[in-house]
Amino acid sequence: MVEECKSIFRNFFEFIKRNIATCYLVFVIYLLVNINISLAEFPYIDDIGRQLQGYTGFSEHYSRYFSEISARFIQGGTHLTDPGLTTNIISSIVLSFTSILLLFSLFPSKKIDWLTALSSTIVGLNPWFLEPLSFRFDNPFMSLSVFVSVLPFIFLKSNKLFSLSSILCIFLMCNSYQASSGIYILVVLTLVFIEFLNDSKLNIQMIVISSVSYILGMILYKIQITIKPPIFADQGRIPRLLDIPATLFNNAKGYLKNIYLQSSNIWIVLAAVLVIFLIISVYLISKEKKLTKTVLVISWLFLGCIFSYGSYLILLEKFYLLRPRYEYGLGIFSSIILIVTLGISTKVRYFEISKKFLTLLSVYYALSFSFIYVDSLKQQNKVFETQSVMLGSTLNKYVSAQNRVVNINRFISNSPIYENSALVYPMIRSLIMPNTNISWDMTMRFNSLTKLDVDFKMFDVNQIDSTYRKLETTKLYDILSKDDQLFVIMK
Repeated sequence: MVEECKSIFRNFFEFIKRNIATCYLVFVIYLLVNINISLAEFPYIDDIGRQLQGYTGFSEHYSRYFSEISARFIQGGTHLTDPGLTTNIISSIVLSFTSILLLFSLFPSKKIDWLTALSSTIVGLNPWFLEPLSFRFDNPFMSLSVFVSVLPFIFLKSNKLFSLSSILCIFLMCNSYQASSGIYILVVLTLVFIEFLNDSKLNIQMIVISSVSYILGMILYKIQITIKPPIFADQGRIPRLLDIPATLFNNAKGYLKNIYLQSSNIWIVLAAVLVIFLIISVYLISKEKKLTKTVLVISWLFLGCIFSYGSYLILLEKFYLLRPRYEYGLGIFSSIILIVTLGISTKVRYFEISKKFLTLLSVYYALSFSFIYVDSLKQQNKVFETQSVMLGSTLNKYVSAQNRVVNINRFISNSPIYENSALVYPMIRSLIMPNTNISWDMTMRFNSLTKLDVDFKMFDVNQIDSTYRKLETTKLYDILSKDDQLFVIMK
């Protein structure tokens, strides 16, 4: 087994040497985007609490012990401090190896061209995975969950090593971020599809080994959370046996519909055209069983889209409605589709040129969106900080130690640039919390900037009448009082 491991890793490193230029390209792209996200200095949801209080909570809240241990290793202790660029640089390295591993798993003997290498970066830079990268503390652990989901396929030529590594890596994936639970399935489906395309044979052995290994890894995690349930264990509720088919259908339908609604028009058009090009490519290269292989590619696309949602398919909680980070499985599948499409050469010159041009456009729009997103983060942050200081300086005159409750109709205004970007990219509204939200994290950010320690509560502006006394008015808000209570009307 040791000799097998040595041989496998020797092949992998030879693959890297053979493709060293494109491997560097992958790393540079990841590093560029990650550094830009980090430099936005946007405290993303849980970040503000960890920045100010230094807690972890990965294992306690969600039973993510791999994340907990990794966080302590990166920080050198149990008390967290703002990591600056550190975590995003680590994510760049982890995701680079993930993309290279994926390319090696799919095409171990091929020379990887620059366009295929660029397509592989969509694994970690698709619009839905930008949210995990935005967490200043969590992003390396979410990236690790993707990495361990792909890692077992380096051992594909050894059934024993592949099975053992699959069980371990599925268990580690669950202990880092469960939204990656569909990635392993996607790679298995893709390898089975590619092998049938080349040899017209269905690899039943691989399907059985990978299925059993995946289930065993999940069972190990189930035992873990049964022995020591996390605080949010109720999010993992599953339906009754008779309700499972309806739950699977509704989750798959809702998941795909929500992604469609979040996507810009250009993403949808390019995805549809590229799928057509892929189906035509498979038909053109098939010398035998043309119809069977055409049906197979459609089945692969259909099953991949559904199973990219992973284990969330069977849960009662509608995770796809909560945050985009629960939907990045389909973003990773889109990268796999691009890689496979480029890997199928029809030898029809103008068809291949058109296919490569469309792929390049898809990669360009995905990568350019990451910079649009970063700019919106910066602008939202700038507006929030500026208006918080203004509102805080006014409230400072009226808030007392005895009464720190402030009634408000909404919170800080959104950036005009954020609003404009969201018109073309609906995904922006899902990725970036509106400044108008009255939530614990927004309140904590406000208090950290103003030192007021107030508690905001929403109220209906329609209740205002002549009994409310106006204390102060500005172009941004009015301050009123009634019965020793403060009211803020944001304009």
